[in-house]
Amino acid sequence: LDQASMYFGEDDFNLAARNLAAARNILGRVKGLLTRIAKAHKVTRTERFMEQVRRRIEGIEAKVERLRGRLGESETDNMMASMGLAKGKLRQLDANLTGNNVDSIIDGLEDTTEIINEGFEELEEDETSNTLEAIDRLEAKIRVLKASAERLSGKGYDTAAVVDELEEAEALLKDIVDLLEGGKTEEAESLIEDIEELVSRLSDNIRAIRKEHQNKGSKGKGKGQGH
Repeated sequence: LDQASMYFGEDDFNLAARNLAAARNILGRVKGLLTRIAKAHKVTRTERFMEQVRRRIEGIEAKVERLRGRLGESETDNMMASMGLAKGKLRQLDANLTGNNVDSIIDGLEDTTEIINEGFEELEEDETSNTLEAIDRLEAKIRVLKASAERLSGKGYDTAAVVDELEEAEALLKDIVDLLEGGKTEEAESLIEDIEELVSRLSDNIRAIRKEHQNKGSKGKGKGQGH
């Protein structure tokens, strides 16, 4: 572009035109590259979302099958049918994921999540089903927090203690399923409350680390602008 301006100033319009065309070509390639990078990033994030949903379905299926005797045969069958429908939807979305249809795939994933949530409505509302739903909710939070901790760790922040506690919370959730299977619903509910408090505290810790990262980034930009 500088060269084109120079040639315009010297009234060499042919050279100016050629330089402008070259500049447009370069800018077009850069824009195309940035667009491809943005699409690839969205695809990666969508694939992570898919994996989260897949793990959620698998976890629900395993727990519901274990608790079949506590939840009831027909209720369990209906819940498992909903999970099968959600898995089929997920497979279809996964097979059709490209950089050009990410937004529609995300909409489909949200529909899949809604199918899962509606599956819980197939269960009779009692202590076992309510606790099962609480476990599912907490597991989802823990997965998100672990992913956040992993990203912050990759940026040089020490999140090892947070990750250890999150894994401890996951182990406790497995203990709750054992309690439910044994009919110890009151103990299970009490343990759920403890884990909710733990996850809430760990969420605050992750938020504080992220804020520290953002503040450092803002200070760095300020220094750069000062120069």
